[in-house]
Amino acid sequence: MKKPINGTIWCEFMTVKIYLSYHKNCDRIRTDILTPIHVGRSIARDEIRETLSDLIGDDTGDNISDMNPLYCELTAQYWVWKNTSDDYVGFLHYRRHFIFNDECKDLENKWGVVEYPYVSPNYLRHVGLDDESIHASIQGYDIVTMTPWNVTAAGSADNYDHYKSSSPYLHIEDYDEMIKIMLERYPDYRQDVDEYNCSKFGYYTNMFVMRRDLFDDYCEFLFGILFELSERIDISSYSEQEKRIYGYLSEWMFGIYITHLKRVSDCKMKELHRTFIAHPDIDLSSVNYCSSCDDNYARHLGVLLTSVKANKGSESINYWILSNGISDKNRKKIQQIESDDFKIRIIEHPHIDDPKLKLTLKTNPHLSLATYNKLFIVDYVPVSISRLLYLDTDMICRSSLHDLYHSEFDNSWVCGVKDVLQEENCKRLNLTTYINAGMLVIDCNAWRDNNVFKSFSEYISKNVMNPKAIFYHDQDVLNAVLKGKIRYIDPLWNAQTSSYKGCEEQNEIGKNANIIHFISERKPWLEGNMNPFEDEYFHYLEMSPWTGSGRYVGTVKKIKKKSLIQRGFSHVVRHSFGNKPSGFVKWLMSLDIHMGNTHDLNLFFDHYYLLNEDCARFAFSFVLPFAESGNPHAMVRVARAYKDGHGVDRDLKSSFEWFVKTRDSGGEWVWDEFADNIPAMYDDSYSHNDLEYNKSLFEALLPFAESGNPHAMVRVARAYKDGHGVDRDLKSSFEWFVKTRGSGVKFNENEIDGIIDNQVT
Repeated sequence: MKKPINGTIWCEFMTVKIYLSYHKNCDRIRTDILTPIHVGRSIARDEIRETLSDLIGDDTGDNISDMNPLYCELTAQYWVWKNTSDDYVGFLHYRRHFIFNDECKDLENKWGVVEYPYVSPNYLRHVGLDDESIHASIQGYDIVTMTPWNVTAAGSADNYDHYKSSSPYLHIEDYDEMIKIMLERYPDYRQDVDEYNCSKFGYYTNMFVMRRDLFDDYCEFLFGILFELSERIDISSYSEQEKRIYGYLSEWMFGIYITHLKRVSDCKMKELHRTFIAHPDIDLSSVNYCSSCDDNYARHLGVLLTSVKANKGSESINYWILSNGISDKNRKKIQQIESDDFKIRIIEHPHIDDPKLKLTLKTNPHLSLATYNKLFIVDYVPVSISRLLYLDTDMICRSSLHDLYHSEFDNSWVCGVKDVLQEENCKRLNLTTYINAGMLVIDCNAWRDNNVFKSFSEYISKNVMNPKAIFYHDQDVLNAVLKGKIRYIDPLWNAQTSSYKGCEEQNEIGKNANIIHFISERKPWLEGNMNPFEDEYFHYLEMSPWTGSGRYVGTVKKIKKKSLIQRGFSHVVRHSFGNKPSGFVKWLMSLDIHMGNTHDLNLFFDHYYLLNEDCARFAFSFVLPFAESGNPHAMVRVARAYKDGHGVDRDLKSSFEWFVKTRDSGGEWVWDEFADNIPAMYDDSYSHNDLEYNKSLFEALLPFAESGNPHAMVRVARAYKDGHGVDRDLKSSFEWFVKTRGSGVKFNENEIDGIIDNQVT
């Protein structure tokens, strides 16, 4: 054996090639360093040769490609040894890879590998299968190999026993003959053979990266012994599996070679964890649909899946589900829908436990992270998937989706249906197109090539405190980021329906729609929903594994009616119990929450906390999460609650500025937006002895009053009265405003009187 060169010289000009052996059509991993190679090409079937024609083959130059049934992936090693000259050479498999990302701390299983479901962009990034990570990981090392595996996990006593007893396809006499030849050729290996045979830890699966001179030396050692062994033993009676003998033996030979190098050289070695891809051979001829779901919507996902399957044509479908904690019970039910031509593939979303992402995506206390999953789903499905059809779980399908799936992109990156609030949302976000994100046809290659995932994340991070930019959460993010790359398609592919009353255009779409989308709160599974397509939902429910689970799982909240009742009740309470203990008011607030009015911040803060400091402090703690989410109404109110609840002698504006500074909310606010919210919320905020402040408030409110806003008209009159020391009651003050400003604004006198009555104390 040639003595290895000790020490490593590494520079940026070193060439590195790591070959991945393929023998079937699987997801390709290809970079400047990572190079797929078709092993056994010279004897492969024509269809396999055609399918893998984009890979280099092991059948050119000096090769043993036709011996692949005996030597397995070693035919690639032989070809690289004889036909290349890179400074560093390595070998992986189509489903086994190294974790080159040193920050990845995922744990191995009992078989010594970290298992992942698919080769996705997220997987490649997570384990570091990119040139930069590979260079950083192997730099300065002579050999990079796998973390040794403890064979006792398989019930073997040591490496020798593992060959002897682990598989019926291995024959120990072949191993003994191989060792005999090794010691004849390399007698100084005696100590290393004994040590490795008796060790519980082995280097299996023929994975490594080596400096070129070491690789050449190893190949001389490996193939010299195996070629001689092939002349000494007779394997003609072996089965097809048994004839893979030389591939098997090489795994033990590699461990002995590494053991020898550790003893006789000072080569610098690094051991890396290995991965194992559980599902490497997805049917690439199938179409690919997907949804995102948490456990709360698992039943509705089941209804959607049932409707898609019931109406599909002859195509085979892979249905990908990005799960946010779907329970085992519901997973089993979902899997019952599966069939040979309708494969369901569930992927757990790993970002759920990422505290940084949780913080970034938290726009209010009631927002589930599952809302954002559709933005990232391309990052978690196999890299070979070029297009996806995404469907929300609150949908049913009425026809085959074949034509929808094959929609033309026409240089766009996503196809969708115009949102029912398209005009308002375009104006808010300064866009020309705005689609509903419940149904999307996605150009996966465009999303990957343009790193859309990163753009989504950056937009969310930048605008998470800006409710104007992310009002409809994932939908706003998608439309804003993909501006100019969106194509409208027929609205029949996403009929957005609640009740459709009074909208003939939507009624007509709903009658003929291929996909019904149950938007708003009028879901068919809520009692009292009044949705015209309720029976269709239950038709598919009874066909699903959730049959018999009950018709309704909740009740539509009649918010407007209850809100009016509560407003009247709270008005009475404010005037009747203003000097009573605050416990009664807290009870009222709890009642509001119970009745589903948590969204109505006006209701809470117009009256409740003004009774005393204790109530104000309670209101402050309650509304704080809404304020920190960037809700401008809540931000104003929480400042007011702090001022009144803590006895701070500040006006409303300085209280608000205090809130932003001391809570470190990071909320970006504009005075104009802040001023827009004052007219409806400042009733008792400004009343103090600072005439100058009240004068400035009067001027700030004047434009709103002159626009005809009746609330602002009343308040500006009051501001004038308090700010200028005018001795008038509120109504005469209002009449003065209308007369002296000469605005000519038309108003409803009864409406004004009602507002005035509510303001007079």
